[in-house]
Amino acid sequence: MSDVLPSPPPGLNYIAIIQPSLTYILVLVPLGAALVPLILTLFFFSTPQIRRHPVFILNILACCCGICEASINATLGTKQILYPLEQTSKSLLTAAVAFSVVPPLFIDSILVFRLLAFYPVRTTPTTKLVKILALPVLIKCGRFIALVMFLHSFTSASGNGPNVLLAAGFAWSRERRYPLTEFCLQTLDSL
Repeated sequence: MSDVLPSPPPGLNYIAIIQPSLTYILVLVPLGAALVPLILTLFFFSTPQIRRHPVFILNILACCCGICEASINATLGTKQILYPLEQTSKSLLTAAVAFSVVPPLFIDSILVFRLLAFYPVRTTPTTKLVKILALPVLIKCGRFIALVMFLHSFTSASGNGPNVLLAAGFAWSRERRYPLTEFCLQTLDSL
């Protein structure tokens, strides 16, 4: 006996399919929308001199990544609700996953630039600077490698599911060692 439910009549969808997608939409869209006033506030309360600093530019880019993540996931959720039988494109699914897993590494890397504000490159001896930055940079390199490996394996596995939820579930169950490695390195990085 097959565990796959028959497809619903045209124009209808199962509640079990709508509920997770609607939850993503109702949570991610307001969080992404809240970043727009944050960007405006950053520009309003900053001076032209502050806007040239790398930390300011990277913070604006981090907010833009959050807006993109909310938009892509809202698109996926809407597509899942409206067109449950259509297979999701690999590029859209990979973009959604990439915008979910890459920004934490990017945002944690912004903290390195803040560290450089306390230890300027011009005035800090090179040996001291290497001692301070070596571990965080190595950890971030390890996190980056784990993310690239996960995205590569995800892209090759994500085309095997008929919809967003099944494709993501299949890829996660197949290649969970890379995100778990990245999570452990992220915890170490935060320490």
